[in-house]
Amino acid sequence: VVGFVVETGLSDPVKPVRTAIRAAGLALVNSYGADETETIFPLLEGTLENCTVKADSISDVRSREMDVLMWQKQGVVVMLGALGLMVVGGEDGDGGDAAAQEMVNSI
Repeated sequence: VVGFVVETGLSDPVKPVRTAIRAAGLALVNSYGADETETIFPLLEGTLENCTVKADSISDVRSREMDVLMWQKQGVVVMLGALGLMVVGGEDGDGGDAAAQEMVNSI
C-alpha cells in the first residue's frame, strides 16, 4: 500500500488528491511504522533517491515531469520525518539506536 501511495498517489495531477494521499501515507506510517520500519524505510529512501537522480537529468525545471518528482519528494520527506521521529522516540530523540539515528540524519 505504501508503494502505491508513493509511486502513484503522490504524483496525481490534482492537488486535493495528492493532499489526501499524503495524509493517508502519513496515517500508514503512524499506524504501522514502528513495526514495519525495515519495510517502509527502504521504500521511502529508494523513492527519494530515484526522484533526485531523475530530477538531475531533467533540463527544463518547469516541466510537468519535474513537478511530479517534487510532489513525490515532498510527500516522502513528510513520511520519512514521521517515521524517523517514531523510531527515535519522539521529538526529544530520547530513544532509538544508531540505525534509527542514521535514518533521521539521512532526511
